Amino acid sequence: MYKPQPQDPTSTNQPPVAPVQNPIAPAGAVRVLAPEGHFPQWLQDELKGLSTFQVTTYSSISQAKEKVVGQLFDLYLIPDRAVIEGIAHQKFLPLPQGFMEPKELPIQTYLNHPLDPHNQFSLPYGCTYYGFAYHKDALPKGIKSWKDLFAGDNFAQTDFPQDSELLYILTLIAEGQVGKTDKKLDFKTPSSAQGEEFPLRVRTLSELRKLSPQNPAWQVVTPEDGSAIELYHIALGALQPPLGEIVKKFLNPLIAARISEENQFSSTFKAVLNLQSQVTRKNLNPDSKWMDKAIFIRPPKAAKAHS
Repeated sequence: MYKPQPQDPTSTNQPPVAPVQNPIAPAGAVRVLAPEGHFPQWLQDELKGLSTFQVTTYSSISQAKEKVVGQLFDLYLIPDRAVIEGIAHQKFLPLPQGFMEPKELPIQTYLNHPLDPHNQFSLPYGCTYYGFAYHKDALPKGIKSWKDLFAGDNFAQTDFPQDSELLYILTLIAEGQVGKTDKKLDFKTPSSAQGEEFPLRVRTLSELRKLSPQNPAWQVVTPEDGSAIELYHIALGALQPPLGEIVKKFLNPLIAARISEENQFSSTFKAVLNLQSQVTRKNLNPDSKWMDKAIFIRPPKAAKAHS
């Protein structure tokens, strides 16, 4: 029998963190904004001959946006939805000409989308997809699709992120799968006793996969009816000399593959995919038929991934 558990303290379903003043960086340090795990200590050690680093991390889209707007960094590793915030607030410099050789660029699928149509300010280095996990004791028969999740009682037992743009996309998916949804529900997590955890949780697959080894009672699902995609981009706030070498190191296929596998997200680079085992590639990269159903999150409107 499923028993409620304490809410995960790292959950993205938390109030956004207000931007704070920049901490004082060591002289000459490169200031980096990155998702948790994407600029790890071992990478900083690898790069110590080039610079010292002051790394600020975030754990949700809202935190990423607020830190982009409220602070200054030299190197940004951010979701595509934070890219538009940085461009609007003039936080980024245009990428230098010849930033990468054409043969080294990301796979075409991930380039030239509406938030930065010509990749003038940002370049995608990784992506993840939204899925869900369910507690096996609560749902012994399991569920495989958004259609199942949006049906009946499952919807009312689901913990959704507080992310209006994502929920807009899920509304489109729901309407495509089960017909017109009740907008009054508005994807709000149902009221519950404090500390209760719901038996269904919607999050990025990278987050769910990282948590699943410590939570074997939870089954992670890549929805068979497609999903929403979240891209991670590199953007530059400065062009000081070490940054070019730092970015080259970060994008080195061996380093990029390790970061991808440690954080359970898909790389956008063919050279990285060629390095990874067949099992890893299959786990992190959905097949082309699934991608045909996928949607990039593009506020206020969505664009099909293959369009």
